[in-house]
Amino acid sequence: MPVKPAGLPEVIGKFFDAKNVHDADAVARTFAEGAHVEDDGKTYRGRQEIRDWSAKESGGVQIVLTVTEATHHGREAVVIADASGNFPGSPLAFVFRFQGTHDDFSEINHLAIELKQ
Repeated sequence: MPVKPAGLPEVIGKFFDAKNVHDADAVARTFAEGAHVEDDGKTYRGRQEIRDWSAKESGGVQIVLTVTEATHHGREAVVIADASGNFPGSPLAFVFRFQGTHDDFSEINHLAIELKQ
C-alpha cells in the first residue's frame, strides 16, 4: 500500500514506498544526482552509493517502515517512522530528516537518519 502522509511532498511517499518493497533502484531515483544520505555514522554520496546503501541495508532483513509523525516546511521535512521486521529490538523508531532540492521538493537532496531518542 503506497505511503502518502498528509502534507508531505510526493517524493517522500515514493521513498517510503520503495523502501518497503526493498527496491533500491526506486529509492535511488527519489534522490538528486548529487544528493547524500547520512545513516549509522556513514555518508553515502550520489545515486549509485545511495542505491548500494539501500540494497545493503535491506539485505536479509525484511523491514517495513510505518510513518507515525511528519512535518514539512519549505525544503525541509521531518518524518518519524517505526521500523519493524526480523531484526533484534524490532520495532524501533527512527527520525528521517529530509531536505529537498527545489521549492517544489521534486527530489531529495539530503537525508539524515537517526534512532529516535
